[in-house]
Amino acid sequence: MTKSELQEKFDIDDLCIDSKTVVSENKATFELDIKDLQKKGELFYRIQIDDCHITNSETLKCDWVFHRCETDDFYFVELKGRDIDKAYKQIVTTLTKHIPTVLDNCIGFIVSSQSPSNSPAINKMKQEFRKKYGRALYVKNIKCVFKPSDETIR
Repeated sequence: MTKSELQEKFDIDDLCIDSKTVVSENKATFELDIKDLQKKGELFYRIQIDDCHITNSETLKCDWVFHRCETDDFYFVELKGRDIDKAYKQIVTTLTKHIPTVLDNCIGFIVSSQSPSNSPAINKMKQEFRKKYGRALYVKNIKCVFKPSDETIR
């Protein structure tokens, strides 16, 4: 999907979409490691969901969505202080209501500044996400670097 097709399909304003690969807030950072893919000519777009594509503060939504044009994959990103349950709900709401996509093409990322990345509750979320909403849900602390070519997380 091209940038203009993406914008038309989801009614995304020019101000809410760019080709940057890093987002940070709440002492949490998410980064796409796409240097190798860019050399091959692949395009990625970053869509600011919170306070841009969706400005209603009452609505649950994640912070960012990244789109990989070559594969039509969508990466839903929530940068959070500590409320992992809310972050999960924000991602699920965004991918089911605001940016509905083919679920096989969705990966969720919660990057938290203060929460453990493994607990029984988080493992249950990951299983539910995989079963109902997408390929995988990753929960990382402080920084998450994702390399889409081989889907590795650092």
